[in-house]
Amino acid sequence: MDWEVSPQGINTGGWGLRVKTEDIAKLGLLYLQNGKWNGKQVLSATWAEAATTYKVPNANPKGKDENSDWQQGYCYQFWRCRHNFFRGDGAQGQYCLVSRDLNTVIAITSEIADMQKTLNYVWDHLLPGIKKDALPADGVNQNALKQKLTTLTLLPQKTSFGESTKTLVSGKTYTIKDNAVGISQASLTFNKNECVFTLKNNQAAQSITCGLDHWVKGETTIPGASVASNTPQKIVAAGIWTDDKTFVITLQYYETPNSDLITCRLQDNAIHIEFLNGMAARNGSTKDSRPALEGNA
Repeated sequence: MDWEVSPQGINTGGWGLRVKTEDIAKLGLLYLQNGKWNGKQVLSATWAEAATTYKVPNANPKGKDENSDWQQGYCYQFWRCRHNFFRGDGAQGQYCLVSRDLNTVIAITSEIADMQKTLNYVWDHLLPGIKKDALPADGVNQNALKQKLTTLTLLPQKTSFGESTKTLVSGKTYTIKDNAVGISQASLTFNKNECVFTLKNNQAAQSITCGLDHWVKGETTIPGASVASNTPQKIVAAGIWTDDKTFVITLQYYETPNSDLITCRLQDNAIHIEFLNGMAARNGSTKDSRPALEGNA
């Protein structure tokens, strides 16, 4: 767990908590079990009930939208949902959905602007398949499911572009024109399966290693990152050639819902670098507050 604090060491309280999706599910399970964990009452059952039941209205004063999960009432830092669920949610698509009626917890971590859209998918596709009573024991299929879940992965796409350009630009240092984020140099260094992307400012050079057909774990405080922090942020990184002159790096800040795209366009001895946060990219936007970088070898 990581939870943001102020410079004075005071916890932010209402936001800034980062946990694994499994831990979101555990929190939901604690409330589903009315404050019990492994048979021990660790949270007041009275509080668990009070904190998750309707307390105040939050509907539009002009009329409640029955299709909105943001107008079903508010509890104590929990929301009421349709279908008699309650939930906690976090920025950009983090959810903890709980139904005592169905003995169910659903935990989701995602990066999306339209959070209602995700909930609609839950109600339309998951809810019809959930039954109040447990399924009969089925060891064979349960083991097959566990095996499948342990092998699931989302590998980066691989293309056949960029082979000639990769050879020409690898290891070159590009001098970057004056810019608002103070970056002075950039380089891309390729080997068979990975690329090291480096940006340099007045203080130091920061590098990210990205896989060309796999994700590479690392940490970054690279200038211009969308997750602003003075401390290293954990990432996985991968790069793909989208055409013979364009190399796109994806950074997933895997302790948050955030991601970044760094697009490097290479032409003769010039480089053009653009940043785009994942939220904007998923919404079809091409605009980002960070400046584009221009440079020459």
